[in-house]
Amino acid sequence: MSLIRRTVVQLRRLPHDPRNWRPNILLFAGDVSRRGQLVRIASSLVADRGILTVSKLLVGAVDEHASTVDAERNKLAHDLEELGVIAFPEVEIVPSYESGAVTVAQSNGIAGIESNTVMIGWTDKPDRQPMVMRVVSSVAQLGMSSIICMPHEREWRRRRRVIHVWWGGLQENGDLLILFAHLLSLSPNWRGSEIVINSIATNDMTMTRNEGLLRKLIGASRIDARAEVILKPEGVKVQDIIRERSADADIVLLGLRGTEPGDEAKYATRITKMAEGLPTVLFVRSAGEFRGQLLGDMDDVAQAATEDVAEQR
Repeated sequence: MSLIRRTVVQLRRLPHDPRNWRPNILLFAGDVSRRGQLVRIASSLVADRGILTVSKLLVGAVDEHASTVDAERNKLAHDLEELGVIAFPEVEIVPSYESGAVTVAQSNGIAGIESNTVMIGWTDKPDRQPMVMRVVSSVAQLGMSSIICMPHEREWRRRRRVIHVWWGGLQENGDLLILFAHLLSLSPNWRGSEIVINSIATNDMTMTRNEGLLRKLIGASRIDARAEVILKPEGVKVQDIIRERSADADIVLLGLRGTEPGDEAKYATRITKMAEGLPTVLFVRSAGEFRGQLLGDMDDVAQAATEDVAEQR
């Protein structure tokens, strides 16, 4: 305990710098025994460089669930062990999923190692999807990034997996998208994966410019990746380009924008359609004090991407 205390105190004294950022993920997984792929992806994103906490929310009154908390926590710990995932299991009693998720997100962790990213598995129930979008918006206001995971059960047998990142630029998500792709490629299950950073241009001039900017970004960040800039044909939707290019990838990372109150259901339908025909998809929203700074100065690249693919969002 003395050693742990000294270590935590030292972590608190670390300079607040983007280079010190590590993914501390709080995953709301529900029944882990039925969502093993979701948990494994979260574990791979942490890649032994951060902390993964898996939370199960018991919705209802305290007197209704208090007697079952210990048993639920033990089961969660057992399920994580069966999956071979190292994570901290937590079980909380909350009055509702939405308010409970936001409250747990605020209180999770201790000074220096608080959770900075909330991850949620997508639901196929349309009536619950707007709630997930509201949670994402709420935790963003609290300075926490978010990942919405849409797992695909497709089995891949090739030795070198392919990770596709789609660079949009409008929401300053690009640095976190690339960083998560990099961390994923360092994990045991994804080690050595090929990372492809895709961008869409509307004319030859911006295509050439984006190619140069992305090469510069990849070199400066020292991430093993390659860039592909696609010239958008007239009349072709961005969604169709993404589906055609990434259908054979192993995992796809896309940016997630904020939603206005009342717009959650519409945007939930949009991202659901965006994921159709794709493998596992991670929708990422970056938030917090280091937004747009995790890979250095992103202003030039973000501006170029904004000019070229404004219609993507």
